[in-house]
Amino acid sequence: MSERLVSSGDICELSGLSSTTFGRWCESNLVEPEQGGEGTGNHRQFSVMVALGVLVAVKLRQSERGCCLEYVGNIIKTFSKMKKETLPEKCGEVDVRQCYANLLNGMESIEKKLSRSKPIGRQRGLAKTN
Repeated sequence: MSERLVSSGDICELSGLSSTTFGRWCESNLVEPEQGGEGTGNHRQFSVMVALGVLVAVKLRQSERGCCLEYVGNIIKTFSKMKKETLPEKCGEVDVRQCYANLLNGMESIEKKLSRSKPIGRQRGLAKTN
């Protein structure tokens, strides 16, 4: 069975996070890619659960209560070790299961959009591993 991987650009699109901020999170090891990211032209790709952790962390940071970057890193690392069957209902004020559903719907939408477009230059998007 192959696992889907999510690109940096897709995570930014789905979470509303700027690519600059996400890049800083990666450089400071708050978010660790499943593959890629070493050197020029080697694009970072992340597991679905890491992408979910980013979405939840962004929502918590944007909430009235907010959270510090250290906590963001803890959230992402915790989600990276989870399986979809063991997802909690909530993380603070954030509905985790709704975030997961939104993530999957967003990934499907990106895949459809990419499959309809003619590749011009570099093609970004969701990947699969063996």
